[in-house]
Amino acid sequence: MAHIEIKQEGCFPRVILDGKDISHMVRAFSFGMDASKDKECPVLHLDLVATDFTVDSACIPALPEIFRPYYKPITD
Repeated sequence: MAHIEIKQEGCFPRVILDGKDISHMVRAFSFGMDASKDKECPVLHLDLVATDFTVDSACIPALPEIFRPYYKPITD
């Protein structure tokens, strides 16, 4: 599993993933766990700034309307 550190430095948090500071890519984060489940691991949610990414999957998720002009179907 990845080692993640969140350090508060003044007003700004630093997010460190496996020793690499990724704070410049993190727009928001939250974490929590289901208190009703014994031995449940906490879950960290990262909101990352990304404009250049690839989805390699058998199915493509539904995208917001604003992105549809940039995509074309492989088949009709």
